[in-house]
Amino acid sequence: MAASQKPKGRGRPRQCTPAYPSSLTESSSSTVSKTTHDTMISTTDNVLQVIKSSPTSNSGRDRGTDLKQKYQAADTHWKVSDLTMAEFNSNVRPSKPDEQKSIGQEIQVKVNYFPILGFPRRGLVYQYDIQIKNKMNLKLSRDLQRALYQSWWNKFCQEYPQLHKYKIVFDNEHMILTLDQLLPNIDETGIIETMSAPNRFGRQEEHEILIKLVGKPVDLSLLNFLDEFQQTGNNNYLNHDDLKRIKHILSVVLHEQCSSNATYICNRLFFAQPTLDNKYGDWDLGLGDAASEQTFSWKQGEQESIVTVENYYKEHYGIILKYPTLPTLRMHKGAFVPMELIDIQPIKVKRITDEQRALLCLKSTMTPSEYCQSIKEIRQNEKQQNFEQDPFVAAWNLNVDVNMLIISARVLPSPKIIYTNQFHVNCDQNQSRGVWTNTTTPFHTPTKFPSIWALINLSSSLNMELCKKFYNELSSVASGRGIDCPPPVIYEEYRVQPDSISHMITTIKEMMEHNTDCKFFITILPENNNIRDKIYGDLKKLCELEYGLGIVTQMIKLKENEGINRWNYSRLNNILMKINTKLNGINAVLQVP
Repeated sequence: MAASQKPKGRGRPRQCTPAYPSSLTESSSSTVSKTTHDTMISTTDNVLQVIKSSPTSNSGRDRGTDLKQKYQAADTHWKVSDLTMAEFNSNVRPSKPDEQKSIGQEIQVKVNYFPILGFPRRGLVYQYDIQIKNKMNLKLSRDLQRALYQSWWNKFCQEYPQLHKYKIVFDNEHMILTLDQLLPNIDETGIIETMSAPNRFGRQEEHEILIKLVGKPVDLSLLNFLDEFQQTGNNNYLNHDDLKRIKHILSVVLHEQCSSNATYICNRLFFAQPTLDNKYGDWDLGLGDAASEQTFSWKQGEQESIVTVENYYKEHYGIILKYPTLPTLRMHKGAFVPMELIDIQPIKVKRITDEQRALLCLKSTMTPSEYCQSIKEIRQNEKQQNFEQDPFVAAWNLNVDVNMLIISARVLPSPKIIYTNQFHVNCDQNQSRGVWTNTTTPFHTPTKFPSIWALINLSSSLNMELCKKFYNELSSVASGRGIDCPPPVIYEEYRVQPDSISHMITTIKEMMEHNTDCKFFITILPENNNIRDKIYGDLKKLCELEYGLGIVTQMIKLKENEGINRWNYSRLNNILMKINTKLNGINAVLQVP
């Protein structure tokens, strides 16, 4: 097997250890005898010097040729489905199977849905476009938009007391809806009003509010035909576009009351926790120094002085901090910003790790009874979604059921898992529903592992010796699952930097062109998150899309300290399950009752 040479630092390469296969098997003569070696040196300092194997003389003997022929499309104009255009555009639902309600145990379940018992049967809904901007024409946060709208709404209703203020709702974006009343002195031309509100630094700033009448009014009398449609299926009087608009209007009305009391993220509403008795809560703000204590070097022309963050904002910006004892935040460029001047935009969150995501799911999981009780508490809280006490719901003639909808459901029996003819897993063998124990039996159809394959090591924490241990442990687990895993014929090792990804991809492409019989790669990705995703996408594109449509890859993203210690059996088993299916094997067969 060919092996690469390790560099010393970022400079010249040094002599490598003996060829990789000699340490994987008992005899050092186990290398492929028909494989010759020639040396190719990379053009960058950041990519290792690579020794690659030339094409073997037994071309077409391994799985590479079969895969290439399999993925080659015989006809570029192939039919996806026999579905006609008329059937595609039809609203006719498919008929239910005759065998329904015959399998499993029937139960009654509650769903997180409160039926609408009464709709407004008449009335016209007028639409107004609202644009709220500051001097810099920047996008404002949802909370600031809602606060400015609330101020305008209160002022406008006081100026025109004849208006029914609860028949005016705002969708938190750019639309105001009114029921059976036009806003006085606001037409298609629109009006412009100026209102003052604090910006992210706590200083008052002028905001411009533009409101104008748009579109045609929506007639709610269309809902009178819903009963006829549900009973007879006759939809001659229904316009689906109008129904979508009415659905959006009613959704805005139902959420208008709670919009001013909830934190808004995307299309969901998250309600604030109740205030403590002393009106304070406990927050972990980190270990940063307070604004009154944090100092830095301030250059003013040719003079340089040491000042605190509190004095700097007072002298330079004229801002007197209300909470100088709060810690400061150190920004990316080294600047210090007081905590009270920070505004966190929604959805601007750092990507969490897989371990953090698993822990979050574990801690946030609720039992059905707890989840149902939490929904009931929200439903009964008048500051959240108690529709009976909601003045907007009453003004728009909506009636919402107080109880959750109860529907019928069926608990389907668990399928039987068939691994081999001698080993089956029945549903009665499981201690808990939906949980399957791991097994060490062979796969249903173990794949024939390619005799020529490559191991590409892009990790900075694994060397050749650790990769040997990885192969030995993977081969041992594969043997128990019925797969004979030969040692890799090609081993490549790179220390990739952000500026050398393209050179590494070019080097691997040249290696692929020199080894046409190698049709399977196992790639250990680098630990650096900044380049790992880029390398993953580029390698997948190179191997599976651009180069012959026949090189199968298995990427391995290392976890913390993984590979340095002994590999976990479940981890190796999961890798083999993916490899087996990618190489046309079958892990198990489900026998559905």
